[in-house]
Amino acid sequence: KNRAEASLSKLKELNPYVTINLATENLQDEADFSFLAKFQCVVLVGKPLSLQLRINKYCHEHNISFISCDVQGIITWAFVDNGDEFIVSDDNGENPQDIMIADISQSNP
Repeated sequence: KNRAEASLSKLKELNPYVTINLATENLQDEADFSFLAKFQCVVLVGKPLSLQLRINKYCHEHNISFISCDVQGIITWAFVDNGDEFIVSDDNGENPQDIMIADISQSNP
């Protein structure tokens, strides 16, 4: 199984009211991304920047939410593009807190 197939059941458990489908097409920089039009949100994990940029451009032009993320050692990042019309509601105007991770274990709570 690829990463998408392996994580599908756990992802579905997060919200049973959301329909989750996965695409197993081979994504390449020169690929035709029109098959993405059937999705409301596209998530990429660990893909090259050139591919992220092209897929995000396609998604942005077609009003599809786009999320890209990766983990490299102890560093992680995420990029989210929900389009120009997405509104963020900030209840208190406070800046988010920085936190330090004190411990990481191999156990599964």
